[in-house]
Amino acid sequence: LEAAALAPLPIETMEAFAHLGLSGAQVPQTVSRSAVKHYARGEQVVREGQRLPGLHLIVRGRVALSARNASGKESEIARLERGEFFGEKSLLAGAPSDATVTALEDLEVVVLDSDAVQALIERTPYMSQQIGDALESRRKALQSARAERVT
Repeated sequence: LEAAALAPLPIETMEAFAHLGLSGAQVPQTVSRSAVKHYARGEQVVREGQRLPGLHLIVRGRVALSARNASGKESEIARLERGEFFGEKSLLAGAPSDATVTALEDLEVVVLDSDAVQALIERTPYMSQQIGDALESRRKALQSARAERVT
């Protein structure tokens, strides 16, 4: 890998996640620029049923989360933007994604593997609560979307 890919993330990159109790100083040194991924507007980050390789922290851009109901109709269940995250269920439960995640505009994310997330949770217990809250609210939104009937 190039030296630039191995360099630590700039502290400014993590400023968007201060509300999670994170700062650049708390990000494990194992998280490097190689953990930064880019997606173009309209590109699918993950399809419903696929696994994500880690927790995706949105640095720039917005995404839509959508899921199919029993009739096969796709329904948007959430929109996320800078400072928010997705992929928590795949990371914690090893389960495939319940939703399709699509970039609504050019997107930049930092992907944290399970070791990096565990290290962050140990340093910042509040982050664990935020992940749990996101799991619960998305579970409810997913249930609601799946219960929709096509008329």
